[in-house]
Amino acid sequence: MQLLNRQVGAVNFGPLKPRFLEIYQASRTFLPATPGLPPLINYVRRTTDETELRKVLPIIPRDLETIASVDLQEGYNAMRSNKLDEGLKTFKRILHCLLVNAVDSQQQVTEAKKIISTAREYATAMALELERRALPTDDEANLKRSLELSAYFTIPKLEVAHRQLALMAAMKFAFTNKNLSSALSFANRMIANGGSAKLLEQAKKIKASSERSPQDKVDIEFDQFAEFDVCASSYTPIYGGSPSAACPFDGSKHHSEFKGKLCKVCEVCEIGAPASGIRLFAS
Repeated sequence: MQLLNRQVGAVNFGPLKPRFLEIYQASRTFLPATPGLPPLINYVRRTTDETELRKVLPIIPRDLETIASVDLQEGYNAMRSNKLDEGLKTFKRILHCLLVNAVDSQQQVTEAKKIISTAREYATAMALELERRALPTDDEANLKRSLELSAYFTIPKLEVAHRQLALMAAMKFAFTNKNLSSALSFANRMIANGGSAKLLEQAKKIKASSERSPQDKVDIEFDQFAEFDVCASSYTPIYGGSPSAACPFDGSKHHSEFKGKLCKVCEVCEIGAPASGIRLFAS
């Protein structure tokens, strides 16, 4: 725990308990012996060719290959099928699995960091949309906030096919609420991305309709022409030049006022904590 604290500023180890138990349970096998005698214990190791006992290392279940081929695809499927609650849990689990893991080469370190970045973006995007869906739209303030969250849902760096789904949801929601300038912006981004003919046809129709009067009925805090990050704590924009702090593990951005608080993405690390960085490979 002290090692994780030094490397990534880990302060809340509760979410890692299932991971710790998973590794502990996978480290041993029990072979039944003669009746009346205790079973034979075999310690499973990942360094199968190592003969020097001091260099023997225990097995790590759910390794990088499994995470990339199984868990990551499970998260993608949740995004495609609109099961965002399940998807959010999956991407958080991916982060926790990689936080307590080990790889065999520097190339795998690069791959692991890429998956951490992907899991961060998807977890943030799904949390944004779930926050929007939980809001009622029965008054102007809630409607404004819903339109903002819907717009921010299009900002995280998702796979193109999944970004199109986010843009489609934001475009339809903006159009329904007569925020035609925003709807036009989302439609143009969809058309520029290309992809499914069915989605592009809907985007073109909304684009044509919105171009007649490209005005927003509800003013929202969303600059469609500026690049910005979404604060993973407050779900508001962090524009270039604004002070911010990052999670030492997953890299999620937060307004500086949240420095010292718990990261809402990984739920383990302290935002802005001094840290040496995650170490997955001992060279």
